[in-house]
Amino acid sequence: MRLLSKVSEPPSSESSHGMKRPCNASTQDLNDENEASDMKSANRIRYHARGAKAEDDKANRALEYAKNMNQMAERSIKAARALLEGDTLPGREPQRRPMMG
Repeated sequence: MRLLSKVSEPPSSESSHGMKRPCNASTQDLNDENEASDMKSANRIRYHARGAKAEDDKANRALEYAKNMNQMAERSIKAARALLEGDTLPGREPQRRPMMG
């Protein structure tokens, strides 16, 4: 007859059969500390995510502003070219350049 040596249980809170083992006080304290640490980490992540979202919104507003300014600049350039070339501008009469010499 053979004797089998006793196999030690894994150090986790679950046994090898998937059943929860009862926690002793120190294990429960560690679980509470881990849970508190996880909550702090989650709160920190949420805090930084809110900050990143605010920066993203700010950047999007700045981009829209820059696009609008670019469109205004393009219109001003077109108007200036039209004036230099003597073309008509919307709402204005055609302009003639005086003849030189």
